Amino acid sequence: MGALIMGRLIEDAFIQRMSEQIRLKLELYSGQSTAIVSDLMEKLSDQKYAYLTETEESGLYQDIYSAIGDLTGEKALLLKAQHPRRIVQTGYATTFYATFFFLATMATALVAMVLLIHWLVVKPVLKLKDNVISAREDNQKMPDIISRQDEIGILGREFKGLLSLVEDRSSKLEALNSKLIVDINKRKEAEKALLESEEQLKTVLESMPVGVFVNNHEGNYRMVNDVGCHITGYSREELLRMNIGDVDPVEYTDQQKEMVARQFDTKGHYVFESINIRKDGTRLPVEVHITEITLNNESLLLSLVLDITDRKQDDEVRRITEEQRTRSKKMESLGLMAGGVAHDLNNVLSGIVSYPEMILLDLPEESPLRKPVETMHQSGLRAVAIVQDLLTVARGVAVEKETLCINAIVEKYLVSAEHLKLLDINPGIKIKTELDDRLLNIKGAPVHIGKSLMNLVLNAIEALDGSGDVTVKTENVFLDRNIRGYEEVKTGEYVLLTVEDNGKGIPKGDLDRIFEPFYSKKYMGRSGTGLGLSIVWNVVQEHNGYIDVSSGDRRTRFDLYFPTTRDTDFKNTEIKSIKEFKGNGEKILVVDDDETQREIFCNMLEYLNYKPTSVPSGEEALKYLAENKADLIVLDMIMDPGMDGKKTYENIIKTNPGQKAIIASGFAETENVKEAQRLGAGRFIKKPVSLDKLGVAVREELDKVPDEVA
Repeated sequence: MGALIMGRLIEDAFIQRMSEQIRLKLELYSGQSTAIVSDLMEKLSDQKYAYLTETEESGLYQDIYSAIGDLTGEKALLLKAQHPRRIVQTGYATTFYATFFFLATMATALVAMVLLIHWLVVKPVLKLKDNVISAREDNQKMPDIISRQDEIGILGREFKGLLSLVEDRSSKLEALNSKLIVDINKRKEAEKALLESEEQLKTVLESMPVGVFVNNHEGNYRMVNDVGCHITGYSREELLRMNIGDVDPVEYTDQQKEMVARQFDTKGHYVFESINIRKDGTRLPVEVHITEITLNNESLLLSLVLDITDRKQDDEVRRITEEQRTRSKKMESLGLMAGGVAHDLNNVLSGIVSYPEMILLDLPEESPLRKPVETMHQSGLRAVAIVQDLLTVARGVAVEKETLCINAIVEKYLVSAEHLKLLDINPGIKIKTELDDRLLNIKGAPVHIGKSLMNLVLNAIEALDGSGDVTVKTENVFLDRNIRGYEEVKTGEYVLLTVEDNGKGIPKGDLDRIFEPFYSKKYMGRSGTGLGLSIVWNVVQEHNGYIDVSSGDRRTRFDLYFPTTRDTDFKNTEIKSIKEFKGNGEKILVVDDDETQREIFCNMLEYLNYKPTSVPSGEEALKYLAENKADLIVLDMIMDPGMDGKKTYENIIKTNPGQKAIIASGFAETENVKEAQRLGAGRFIKKPVSLDKLGVAVREELDKVPDEVA
């Protein structure tokens, strides 16, 4: 705000400078700015003086108002000047001097008071302090203080008493402190020993190769080591929230609990086997050693748990092995008995089989005797077949092995008269075959393998009760690890012959005995001799193979494992005419301890146009050959008493090198037979012999050149 007065611009800045120069507060208002200013302007117009004074409500300042006219003489501006009243200025000065005087007086009094307090209180107290320090350090008394009769003296005497009490208490505290230090040290040592002991115990528990469990008598776990966690499959935190019944749910009878209590009373511990259920649900056989312990005044049970899975498996292996060994010994014993019987029967049957065959060769077709003789011959052959079964069971039968393919045996059997007749009797039976086109060869006896196949198929058909399927399958298998079934099959390359049916299974109680001779659930005489599966088992053993059998409610399967061969030299089995192996009067020496056998061989050889001579022992043969010559010797292998066939041949070739011979026996192609053949003997023929087999063997050996014999 500003105004032009007398040609000069009056504004706020100018008013401010004027206020500072005259030390008064100046303010300039227009005549109509506010109602208060208008009122003051009217009052100034009515007065004869040019100014107006007013005192503020506080009474400290006085305001002076003056009106300033414009060029026309009208009052246009109001000037306000404010200055302190004189009494206020005087009051300010008086207040200042009074305050200064009061403060000076108070400072003087304070100094005097401080000096007085120092003289009367601080100095005696400091002296008391010095006496106390002196008394504490030099154990001196405080005569300067306690002799005074004022408050300081009283304080000194009280302090002296307090000092004496403190000294007494200090000495006691020092003693107690020393004892406490000793106790603390002992406690620290005990705690250290306890920690070390706990660490050692923890180390021992964690390093133990068995599960360690601690539980209360309610079965709640209190402690477990890492092995225990591994055995159960649970973490330590899980087990400590569990009960022993969660892991070992076996319910014990009252009798078992009483037995456990007696064991605790007598031995202090108890050992038993149990089954633990792991977290994943698997069952784990364990051996538990349990005893009672006390921890923190609480009676607990300590259990050492050992995983005995390997032991159980070993026990099972030993059990199965022992069963197999027992079964083998039993089969061997039965086989020896059967073999002995069969050997004797062979000698009896030789005449029954051989003579009818020779008679039939000379009988005319229209002869009335031909049919009875043929019946005799067929009966003899059937008896021979039974004896051959017994010899097969004996596992000592003379087995001539050749390179063969089992597929050919299967195909030959499936078109045989016996099999076709079996299918005619059982029209509801369907035979399926799955033959491997690339099947490897084996070394075996085709007749025995064929008979084994026939027995298995016959058993399968009988198990079907007139309706069902029988599957015959062959395949090559290679085992890179042993497999355990009815027998343990070793690693190697095999031809697998399988016969499977979907009939009623074999009862578990019979499964371990099905290969025993004459162990049969069939009616004797109706469907076999009871030797069928015994023949199968022994044939497989003779071929160094293995057999496995599995059976269920609607399935029975037999697996026969035969070692393979890479030999492809198949034997020519073409039957020759009897004219091809007739002799030319060659001299034949028959050496046999049985008179009947000597007679039969001689008659057959005479019929074949040879000149036979017989002796009853090896010793007699040596005597005969010392004076006579023989183009060929037919040598029995088992002669009792005296030398056996091998020993006889050893002595013969000493005096007659290159002597030709064939071996005839009805019992076994033993190691002695093979040794005699290595010495130079020719073919092995089994009793009872047929005319054609004897003729072929004799002719083959006689036709050999000396180099072949050597």
